[in-house]
Amino acid sequence: VTTDPSSGAQVVSGTVTNLDTVSVSNAQLFFTFYRNATDTPLQTIAEDRLWVNFGNPLAPLSTTPFTLDRLDIAPFWNGAKAALLAEAPTPAVSFSPTQVAVTQVKTTTSAPQLVSLTNIGTADLHLGTLTLGGAHPTEWAETDTCAGATVTPFGSCSISLTFTPAGVGDRSATLDVADDANLTPQSLPLIGTGIDPKAVPSPSPLAFGPQATGTTSAVRSLTVSNPGVGDLQVATVAVSGTNAGDFAMTANSCANATVPQGSSCSVAFTFHPSGLGSRVATLTITDNALDSPQTVSLTGTGVTSAVAFDPPSRAYDFGNEKLATTSAPTSVTIINKGVTTLIVSGACSSDPAEFSVGSAACIPGFSLSPSMSRAIPVTFTPSQTGVRTGTLTFTDNALDSPQTVTLSGKGTFGGQYHPLAPARIYDSRNGAGPLAPGSSRTIPVTGVGQVRADASAVVLNVTVTNTTASSFLTVYPTGVTRPTASNLNWVKGQTVPNLVEVGVGSGGAVDIFNALGSADVIFDVAGYVAPEGDTPGPAGFYTPVVPARVLDTRSGIGASSSPVGAGAQVDVPMTGVGSVPPVGVAAVVLNVTVTNATAPSFLTVFPTGGAPPVISNLNFVAGQTVPNRVIVKVGAGGMVSFYNAAGRVDVIADVAGWFSDATPGGTG
Repeated sequence: VTTDPSSGAQVVSGTVTNLDTVSVSNAQLFFTFYRNATDTPLQTIAEDRLWVNFGNPLAPLSTTPFTLDRLDIAPFWNGAKAALLAEAPTPAVSFSPTQVAVTQVKTTTSAPQLVSLTNIGTADLHLGTLTLGGAHPTEWAETDTCAGATVTPFGSCSISLTFTPAGVGDRSATLDVADDANLTPQSLPLIGTGIDPKAVPSPSPLAFGPQATGTTSAVRSLTVSNPGVGDLQVATVAVSGTNAGDFAMTANSCANATVPQGSSCSVAFTFHPSGLGSRVATLTITDNALDSPQTVSLTGTGVTSAVAFDPPSRAYDFGNEKLATTSAPTSVTIINKGVTTLIVSGACSSDPAEFSVGSAACIPGFSLSPSMSRAIPVTFTPSQTGVRTGTLTFTDNALDSPQTVTLSGKGTFGGQYHPLAPARIYDSRNGAGPLAPGSSRTIPVTGVGQVRADASAVVLNVTVTNTTASSFLTVYPTGVTRPTASNLNWVKGQTVPNLVEVGVGSGGAVDIFNALGSADVIFDVAGYVAPEGDTPGPAGFYTPVVPARVLDTRSGIGASSSPVGAGAQVDVPMTGVGSVPPVGVAAVVLNVTVTNATAPSFLTVFPTGGAPPVISNLNFVAGQTVPNRVIVKVGAGGMVSFYNAAGRVDVIADVAGWFSDATPGGTG
């Protein structure tokens, strides 16, 4: 090490020898200057690097000189001593994560936050002390395996931090690490936010009035508000206590919920006293508020009612009713079961426009002697489609006044679906012959296959076969302009089925159009849609369900785990499985797939209990996997049968929904 007399630079010079047996190219030397050799940790004052032999190849066993000039802060080097590590690369520090961010309720301690400190440099990293600093260092605590350690390149040590905010708002700090890397100390941002959420239930207590034993009160709601600072994290909402079973939680938007500052959640209850006298329970709410858990008393009184209703359930269902039409009256009968006169001051509908008791919202008061009754006629006029609900509330001199009965019905457009036993109603192979290219044909669809003459639409499984060119088929109501649409698409020689719902046109018929080549067309009817003017009833309404597998012969779901053989069928339960109810089901909607077929064949899906009809729902060849949508009426025992004509094939069925039958109260 010398001093350049003209520049005053500290000059480090030497030689590098290639001791290998091959040439070395693009080699570099790394230089680190320390203030002195005794600091702990060592303090870097300068770093540099240079190419060996200017990056050119250095032959085996050859030597090349190098020179490095270092200028001090002053214009000339003043001769001050410096520790030089010319052969060592440079250490460097990386934190993972690069910052710690914690939101914590004030005065409580967070879970440990783990940080890894890694030496991503090429020299040993010598660590000194770790110090908390910044605005709120006393609200953070740390333990580590780093202080005083030497970390080799790509090695690491660990730091664990906790946060205990003394107040709300920003409570940030830093963690400073002394070391011998450049830009020491290294600083890790600690971003802390103190919060103070509140959980305020209202009303508290939640008090129900007197309620007749064995009857259910109207719903009452309790609101949990957060007027505090920061998000309220609600964990659980539970009812316990002596009479917990008398208080039913009917709705709960609080459990496992985040309630932002200034917002609220709610819990709803009904009271169904199982005995006489005072009935009590406790609602317990656990959350991250400082006063968690919060408790609310639930109270009510069970009484012997002097009032009874027919039916005792106090629930009246009008079933399905066409939109904007009025049902026949349903009687709500009130009975005086007491020993004194029941004085009813009024009976009021909560929604007189849809559930009417006459020209006004309430009927006038009346009296009933012991054992006497009165029937109140109520009609249903739905203003919207879907389930409609209301109440009829009686106010009287009984202990459990007021009494409430529930009213419900469903508004519909009419036009319910009626499933049929599958039947073939058209086959061009048996008379009319193939459909020519660019031609249409009219096919009657009402008055055949048990389809009513006044049906507004039909559901058909349409199949094309003996196809001579790639083409498409359009199915549309007779008498309308052919739409730019296709129901089936195929290539030459292919047999293709598809489920089609099409409106019935003029003369109770539909038209079919074939674009190219010739093709035979087959219609198998699965059901029809009644005209809108039909009197609504409980049958024919669709309820979708979360798709569920009800049959898979590969794994033994719904049937044995073996393919369906030639001329064989499997009978599969459909009701009571896959969210389909056990009763009230007329038909199911399935996605049916065949796979692992060993021969050309077809699959027929039909109601269990009869012989397989002469229809096909899926057509396939050996090795082909084919799906199709199927709407099929359920048969004996709520089952559906799957028949395979030839070879062996695995069958899979996924239920997607169901249609209601005429069971009273059925909706969809």
